[in-house]
Amino acid sequence: MAARNVDDQSADGAGMAGAYGVILAALIGPLCTKLKANLLALQKTGKAVPPERVDLAKEFGFDPTEVEGLGVQTYDMGTDPLMKIRSIVINEEEEEGLSQARFYQTMLKNVSTTSSGDQKPPLGTVCVILGAGNQSFLSISDVLYHMFVRGSVALLKHHPVLIRCKPIIDYVMAPLIDAGYLVSLDADIPLTQALVYSELTDAVHLTGGINTHDAIVWGTEEPETRRAKNEPVLKAQMFAELGAVTPYIVVPSETPTTEWTTDMIDMYAGMCAFAVADNCSCNCLACKVLILPGDAKFDSFSTQFISKFKEKLEHTKLEPAYYPGIKDRYNLWMDNVDSLGDNVCKTVCTENRKDVGSLPGSEFVLPFAIAEVKDVSAIKDESLFRTEPFAPVVTIVRLPGATATEYTDIAFSFAQNRLWGNLSTSLIMPPSMYSKVIPKVIRGELLYGAVCINAPTFMGYQVSGYWGAPRGTSTLQDAQSGHGEVCNAGGLFDTPRNSIAWVPWGQLRPPGPIPPLVSKCLARILALGWKALLPRRVRRMLAMQSSSLKHLSPLLSETQLEFSC
Repeated sequence: MAARNVDDQSADGAGMAGAYGVILAALIGPLCTKLKANLLALQKTGKAVPPERVDLAKEFGFDPTEVEGLGVQTYDMGTDPLMKIRSIVINEEEEEGLSQARFYQTMLKNVSTTSSGDQKPPLGTVCVILGAGNQSFLSISDVLYHMFVRGSVALLKHHPVLIRCKPIIDYVMAPLIDAGYLVSLDADIPLTQALVYSELTDAVHLTGGINTHDAIVWGTEEPETRRAKNEPVLKAQMFAELGAVTPYIVVPSETPTTEWTTDMIDMYAGMCAFAVADNCSCNCLACKVLILPGDAKFDSFSTQFISKFKEKLEHTKLEPAYYPGIKDRYNLWMDNVDSLGDNVCKTVCTENRKDVGSLPGSEFVLPFAIAEVKDVSAIKDESLFRTEPFAPVVTIVRLPGATATEYTDIAFSFAQNRLWGNLSTSLIMPPSMYSKVIPKVIRGELLYGAVCINAPTFMGYQVSGYWGAPRGTSTLQDAQSGHGEVCNAGGLFDTPRNSIAWVPWGQLRPPGPIPPLVSKCLARILALGWKALLPRRVRRMLAMQSSSLKHLSPLLSETQLEFSC
């Protein structure tokens, strides 16, 4: 790694760090608040302060006896001021309160003292992190989690698709790299294999797909034999976030009310369309199955919702189909849909292709494809529900249920038993259903790592105190959505089960597009630091003065240089 010019970059780096701090604080507001409180308490008393318990029975109006005896507690992680997202962690503990946070225990105990009173660093662990290929920030998040929560030094192997982000990540993470705690590298397959299977590697973290996970754990030679004998080729501990066939469950009101207005249908149908379209649907939490009620009582509601959803998706701008293998997965999904015959109605959005025209790269654009299943019970081939389609496709199913409560039970069972994975889900429901549905979520009848109520699933990653498959739901033989949490609120919880991100009904009003002038100012602050706040003429004058002084400095004495400044 090239040496950094401290004189040239210290001020700019400080400005960039400050700007990143503002952005991160906005994204993880409730988490920052809790961590700050705990750090202050740790500094003063040497003890961490657990977050406040939250009484969900009182909050959502259900009988507390419905969730008694579960051996879990619910903790309030705060409310994000920007999006009004309430973050709640469900922790598996029999005793009241927290035993003691791992993170703070580590901070207190992981420093040993010599007889002379000097501190020396403890023996740590080495974690090889295999970076994601779809979102660049995931690699940073994984590194920070394993370093500061689990106490490991890290080797970050960048994904080939995002290797262009390596210089930026290296710049941001330079203090850790320079200190020797982090190695950032572009490794080929042989070098990656050597790192993963090295005797010095204590843990491997993968953000990717189930096939990659199984190839790493069981190898490529006779993997099924090794799986049956439980003889993995990987000896290190495995952490993985593997995605899912993510369901978005839409819950109607029990009786006709004014809750599901035209505006509400428009807003939440748009939310579901965005969850399909974002990043060409190459997200581990992208909406892949949209579930609605199928009883005749709710036919008008479901038809209106689907119509608005299609309209939103039809007019969503297409993004390049950049991810490796996406076209093959797209065509395979199409073949699976066609094999179901008349039981599926397929729609390919063509209106938004008109905006693409003959622009460069338009040949790499895939139109959104929608499959409406008429009768779920008649489907024998489960490929549509058991294979995560990392492509711009979505399946719509209507499930029976004479009442909203009966439909919800059926929808929960369908999601848990017929859809692969359990990473995250979105549950869209009006307030009249809170008291009937939320106790079931707490009991684990819809057991996903993040249950996002009236919010898209990516909110579960941004503000929840826990992200990953629910604790205890996976094994190496059947990995589902992975092993171990990826985010754990700075290690506040020893035994988190899953989390809930809740947005009040009708308040999912994200800020509009940033005006060009504001975005330019933010970009300048990120690039130049505090200097960006100065007028352009002043910046030029300072730059000329700085350049002149650098050329003259070898010829001037220290006194002369100070005088000229």
